[in-house]
Amino acid sequence: MSAVHPNRAPNERPTAALVGGLRSSNLTGLLQGFAGGDQGGAAGELAAESMDDLVAEYTALFLGPGPHLSPHESVHRSGGPARGLLWGDATVEVKAFMEGAGLALPAETHLIPDHIAVEFQFLARLAEAECTSWGAGDRAQARYRLEWQDRFVQEHVAAWVPEFAQRVCEAARTYFWKAIARGTGDFVREMAAALPDLAREAEALAEVENSED
Repeated sequence: MSAVHPNRAPNERPTAALVGGLRSSNLTGLLQGFAGGDQGGAAGELAAESMDDLVAEYTALFLGPGPHLSPHESVHRSGGPARGLLWGDATVEVKAFMEGAGLALPAETHLIPDHIAVEFQFLARLAEAECTSWGAGDRAQARYRLEWQDRFVQEHVAAWVPEFAQRVCEAARTYFWKAIARGTGDFVREMAAALPDLAREAEALAEVENSED
């Protein structure tokens, strides 16, 4: 959902080129799909929003100055005195989880480990590692990577992103960022529902293979 790349500085405004790339990609068609039956109206809304509008709203929504919606898990999940602060317990847990999976943050990453962009990048790396393992015939490693995806989604991503996305959707004025938020929340909920079934199917496959040996 965030237009911030994990290798960008944490408080850096998105460039017009970056937002323009999002608007001109296949993402635009996907956003129109989130409008339901009124895809023509969605296309009009997207076309009417200027690049300056989108960059300005991104800054207001996620960076400030003033009240804004921090895209960090710890801000939304930490309790007690740490509530609403960066580098809370959730940040430490996410960092440890990534290292435990053997996929620590790249050295060039400037964002905090529990930033939404970093969490999604970590999931992408897990999925890529899983796919590579299936392709190489290493089914045990593939199942291992799938289990880590399921755990990370259930324990972290699904525990805060849908609610965060809903808050962004309510706060945003532009159709573009509303649709990005709505689609992100829907995607995470669907992923959280699908991954346990995929993990069980992979485990069942392993049991069948073991019984045939």
